[in-house]
Amino acid sequence: HGPAALNPTVVPFDPPPTVPTAAVAIKVLHPKVEKFISRDLRIMRFFARVITLFPGMQWISLPEEVEVFGGMMAEQLDLRREAENLRTFEHNFSQRKAAVSFPRPLTNFTSRDILIEEYQNALPMEAFLKNGGGPFDKQLAELGLDAFLNMLLLDNFVHSDLHPGNIMIKFYKPSTRFLLEGMWASIWGTKQPEDPLHPLDESTNHDEDVVNKLRSLKSDPQAWRAELRSLFEDGYLPEIVFLDTGLATTLNDKNRRNFLELFRAIAEFDGYRAGKLMVARCRTPQLAVDPETFALRMQNVVLRVKRKTFSQ
Repeated sequence: HGPAALNPTVVPFDPPPTVPTAAVAIKVLHPKVEKFISRDLRIMRFFARVITLFPGMQWISLPEEVEVFGGMMAEQLDLRREAENLRTFEHNFSQRKAAVSFPRPLTNFTSRDILIEEYQNALPMEAFLKNGGGPFDKQLAELGLDAFLNMLLLDNFVHSDLHPGNIMIKFYKPSTRFLLEGMWASIWGTKQPEDPLHPLDESTNHDEDVVNKLRSLKSDPQAWRAELRSLFEDGYLPEIVFLDTGLATTLNDKNRRNFLELFRAIAEFDGYRAGKLMVARCRTPQLAVDPETFALRMQNVVLRVKRKTFSQ
């Protein structure tokens, strides 16, 4: 068995079977992208060195951050890496009962400059942020947070470019067939035999219609929310699709241990310990002017966040 999801109760039913679509999306690198990135990095390095000359700015380590950023940009210049990341993400989530998916790459047809992957007919998260998610707000928040925490805490393989444009939403309706398949698998340990009269993708067209109708309502927030309410009452559930996985982060043992200790301190609202850890684990802790005051201020920040969070 693979690692369990952090919150397996987010989705009350097994997510729909992930049947590859017949349509594909093609991603092509701009022929001058390497030249543009190289030019931008030279400009950034120049200003980083200039800013570092000002007193106190050494703390920010701008030249080192520019180099890290440059390495991240270089990773995106080989689309074969993105294809590998897609396969890794799909593997990591394959054993979790969560409606989270990633486009399948066609690795045999993918090269350094061209990525071919299955097309996902879904709605951008930006539309839900603009028009509202209606009755799906809580489900989407829990599903997205659960997926991110699984990447961060269990997999140590994190999508590093999760802006709203790379998060897509579609909907599915759990059917009796899905429930029966789950019962069959739990009892016999095998997949229920395929019924030629009721193929697995029998509801695919209807789910596509749901997405297409919502897409036509993006400019009408009131009608958008009314349609979401109708879908909710009809038993539909949201599914998240993550795109553009060219940037993925994996921490080494030392950094992962340091991160988990800091994460735990913040999760427990122990701002004082978080401040101490930040000073102790920074590049030059001996240059810290007043570590005790910094830790106390961090405690005040964390307590303010705690009060605000639990007062809403």
